[in-house]
Order: sequence, then structure tokens, then C-alpha cells
Amino acid sequence: MSGNNVCSSRGITRRGFLSVAVSAVVAGVVAGVGAYYAGSLTAPVKEIVKEVTRTVTSTTTLAPGAPVTTTVTVTAPPTTVTKTVTTTITATTTPTGAPEAILIGVDTPLSGAMAEHGRDVLVMYEFIVEEINAEGGIYVKEYGRKIPVKLITYDNKSDPSTAVSNIIRLATYDKVHFALTGPGTFLHVAIAPEAEKHQLLCIGIGMGTETIHERGYKWYFSHFSRHRQYPDALFGYLNSLPEKERPKGVAIWQENTEEGESFAGWFRQKTPTYGYRIVFDSLYTQRSTDYSDLILKSKAAGAEIVVAVNTTPDAILMTKQMAELGYKPKVVYFQRGADPESFYEALGKLAEGVIGIGDWNYDYPIEGNDAITTYYRRTTGKKIPSSMAGSGYASVQILRQSIEKAGSLDKEKVRQALLSETFKTIKGPIKFDEAGKSWGIVHIHQWQRGLLPTVWPKEVATAAFLYPYPGG
Repeated sequence: MSGNNVCSSRGITRRGFLSVAVSAVVAGVVAGVGAYYAGSLTAPVKEIVKEVTRTVTSTTTLAPGAPVTTTVTVTAPPTTVTKTVTTTITATTTPTGAPEAILIGVDTPLSGAMAEHGRDVLVMYEFIVEEINAEGGIYVKEYGRKIPVKLITYDNKSDPSTAVSNIIRLATYDKVHFALTGPGTFLHVAIAPEAEKHQLLCIGIGMGTETIHERGYKWYFSHFSRHRQYPDALFGYLNSLPEKERPKGVAIWQENTEEGESFAGWFRQKTPTYGYRIVFDSLYTQRSTDYSDLILKSKAAGAEIVVAVNTTPDAILMTKQMAELGYKPKVVYFQRGADPESFYEALGKLAEGVIGIGDWNYDYPIEGNDAITTYYRRTTGKKIPSSMAGSGYASVQILRQSIEKAGSLDKEKVRQALLSETFKTIKGPIKFDEAGKSWGIVHIHQWQRGLLPTVWPKEVATAAFLYPYPGG
């Protein structure tokens, strides 16, 4: 064998030999890009030289993250050497094209009738995204790394037409990967068809109706307690009272929206089955300036229970006017409207004893609730988050887990994960059915001394139920 500085009797030096090898690599790459994935490129040349055998291995880069191994082997009998240049490329690269961020669009009411709920939800969206990004983002297997999350948020002003415009913008201009929506069934009803049209995968909250999931939408999911569950919770508590103490007559105040119709419809259906009687039933217009007609007629009918799903401004006005007109039923149940802290701030003692029903509350004994309440207080200056806040936090938990399960940002793969998995959330386990809806476990909350503790069922209650409604 020759020494280290000689490759043949013709005096090819180490530098010259490596020069030939590198030239062969470059020529091979230019001439055969297709072999990048196939594995090798070969070019034989015959020369008359002495026996020489040498292997040289070098590494270069074709593209970011793509290692290329080049092996040059020269082998020959004593009189003839066949010089074979072989380029072997191992495609072990991390896939390129990963986005800088996972774009999540948010359409929520930050002004208008649903603003209190919408702002609480956004606070929770922002909180959990901060937590995720502090960990580096959401792990996406197809890119082999974590990708941070970026929220693109629009205020729908509690207006359905604005909500539709926002969804169109998120889908076509911002080109978000996924969308989260705020509360309000009347807003969901407007959003869902547009999301379907643009195939924008949405996760919504604050929607008690089921009808939207009976329309065959593929891309719209929602998790929340449902209207059909609310009579069961309310009458379940009332029927735990001694029979002589139970109220009887029910007044249904129906908001002139699809949500109002659904809520009232379930109370009409279920009230008699629990042994109660509807004594007054009337429609009202959202954001009216006077509810005295509802109140006086309910009072005249002897209604001891008032039920309504309303906005917070309506709930505040109704409560004030009940006091002004001397109407004090034994139970005041305002779904949604009595939920945010602003309800109590506006009414003080008049809010004492008003109840709501939800599938999350700040006092639930579940991991993570303390952190949510602490963050909420620090960022808003308020005492307690509304029940909608927990749903907002849970939405991002669900989306994160579905992306990680899918291992992809492909919306169809994520959709399949949403349909197949059971998700661990701040509200407990959540499982969607084939129509894209889930069911929450409902509890009764009640305003007491500026807080909204859980009062029913007893096994999860953190305060006793105030009955009858003290009414100031």
C-alpha cells in the first residue's frame, strides 16, 4: 500500500483526490436530484494504476436540516483500478414548512349585551395560551417540534352580522388554522353556517341549544351544559325540600331568540313531570327598557318561580324592576344573565339568592381551578370568574390535546381526533358525539355576599342554598 500522501503511481495527492470526490458529488447532485430520496448515485471510470484502496467520507448539507453523507471508494487489482464514485444521501431531515405559529382565531363579544361573558372567556384563552407558550408551544409530531400559539381576536360586539364578518375574515384573510368562539347561542347560530362554508374548524362555548348540531355541520363543535338539563337541576333541588315548603307556580320569561325558545321549550316540557305548574308564559324582546308587564302579570298569576335565559343587562333591569314593583318570588333563576360579577356589582343585596346553572365554577374541587382564579383576579381586578371562563380554558385544552393526538395541523386529522378522544379538562372529562356536541354535568350556583358558590348538589356544594329568595 502507498503512504498517506499518495493515491496512485500517477501521483494523485490527498488534496487532488478529495477534489475529485467533491466534484463528483456536485455533479451527481445536479444530474440526479431524484436520487435524493432513492439513496445513491454512481459513476465508474477506468484507469491503469497500481493497486490502491481508499475510502473517504465527508458530510455536507443540501438543505436546512438535511444531512448528506458522501462515500468515495477506490479499489483495483494490481494492473487495473476501477474508480467508483458513490454518493449516498440519507434523508433524515425534519420536515420543512412548519409554521412560525399555530394561528387560532377568536370571535367573541367584547362589547354589547354579551360583553361580560365574552371578556371573561378571552381572559382564559389568553391565560392558557401563555401557559402553553411558556412550555414552547404545542408539540406537532409531523414537524417534530413544539410550535407556539398565536391568538387573532375580534370583537363581534354581540351582533350576529359582525360575528359572521369576523369568521369570514379569520378564514380568508388571516387564514387561521382553527377558531374559538365566545358565548351566546344567537351568535353561534350565525357563525356555524359560515364556518361550514369555509371549512373552518371551530370550538364554541356558551350554547345550551342542541338544534345547531342537528343541521349536519362538520366543522362546528361545542361543549357546554344543555337546556334540557336545567329543569332537572332546578326541580331536583326543589323536590329535596319538604313538600309543604316547595313553591308551585312557574313563570317562564322567553327571550325572543333561538336560545330563549330552546330554554323555554324544555321548561314547558319538563315542569309538569316534576309536579309543578306553569302559571305564566310570555315572550319578551332582548334589550327592552321596561319589563314591568312581565313582572306584574307573573305576580298576579301567583308565580313563585321565575325562569329565564337572559343577557346581563336584561337580568339587572328585571331584578331592579321586580323590587320596585314589590314582586318577590321564592326562586329567581336567571340563566347566563346573573353569571358575571357585574350582575352583583350593579344590584348589591338585590342579587342575593339569585341562582344560575352551569357546568363549571371557580369553587369546583378540580386541579387548576386555583390558578385560574388567581390569574383572573390579578388581570381583571375582580373577585371571581364567571362559569363561562372555565369553558374558555377548557376549549384550548381540548384543541391542544386534539392537535397532539392528530400529530398534525391538518384540520381533517384534528377533527377526527375531536370525534374519537375523551379530553381531560378543567370541567372534567369531555367527549363529543358524532354531531360535535358534548354534555356538561350541571350544578346550581347562587349569589351570596358577593360570591357565587356552588349550592347544589350537596356532595359538591361549598355553601348552603338560600331559600326562599331574600330579594334584598
